Amino acid sequence: MTDILTKETNLLYYKRYKNKATATDYLKWANSLAEADVDSITLYKILSMNCNESLFSFEEYFNKFVLEIEMSIPIYEECARTYLYYLCQEILSDSRNAYINLVSELDYPEDLITWVNISEDIDRIIYDDQYHKPNKVEVRQQIILEAKKHLAKVDAIVG
Repeated sequence: MTDILTKETNLLYYKRYKNKATATDYLKWANSLAEADVDSITLYKILSMNCNESLFSFEEYFNKFVLEIEMSIPIYEECARTYLYYLCQEILSDSRNAYINLVSELDYPEDLITWVNISEDIDRIIYDDQYHKPNKVEVRQQIILEAKKHLAKVDAIVG
């Protein structure tokens, strides 16, 4: 339960850091925690809200929940890496035909540098680099391979 709590909360914090959290994001977060049997009156209050309610109300209840469970606010890098984990899952489930463009936000950590190379290949495909235009299929296969590697590494660390 704590793993899903941490991951889902970090994902929501990532969106908050980027100023992109919506009422729908708060409802999805609350629903994921409820499905994982997290029991909290504050969480149930969020679940009883609808998307048309004030974002400030969602934020207020979210902050109250975080205080109730005595969770510390995660740093940006931790949240961004959680977001990366979810992006990799989406890539592998074919629900996202995307690449990871998060490495620059994290100041190019060595363990994610492969994504920079993939990003450059995608730019060459999109902008038709006349000197080196990678094969789309090969780049997509590389994205899938790197997503698998990343998920396996994170899952091995988490245990």
